[in-house]
Amino acid sequence: MPDKKQNTNNNNSEREILIDEKKGIAISYPKNQIEKTLPHLYEELTKKGYNIEISGYKHFIEDEDGSDDLISPGPVSFIRRCSNNEEAIEILDYLLSREEITKIQYDALKNKLLKDGLNSFGERKTWGYYERKYRNSK
Repeated sequence: MPDKKQNTNNNNSEREILIDEKKGIAISYPKNQIEKTLPHLYEELTKKGYNIEISGYKHFIEDEDGSDDLISPGPVSFIRRCSNNEEAIEILDYLLSREEITKIQYDALKNKLLKDGLNSFGERKTWGYYERKYRNSK
């Protein structure tokens, strides 16, 4: 259940702050304050029939087992090194033949690869990826 707190600003107009563990923090402002300070945003929010078409999105999948890709890379880590779908399928075939992934994992990863493409697994790991990622984190 969200906690509700009432705060007042310098103009004595109330703002409501909603804190929800699942959605984060939401702050509501008086309508006239938004209209005055952010007129273009207010217009976009209140305009009827205003639609933005989203043609795609990036959804990065990390290894399900939560393993560190530096110490023990999983199938997604290997796929992210590939430069085309054929290489990725070859990697998946190899991992399946060595029984490092199950048939269910194989089918799910292959279907995602064929449906959403190689980039759906995340940014490609090019030469020097680990050095760039971990060198400055020590």
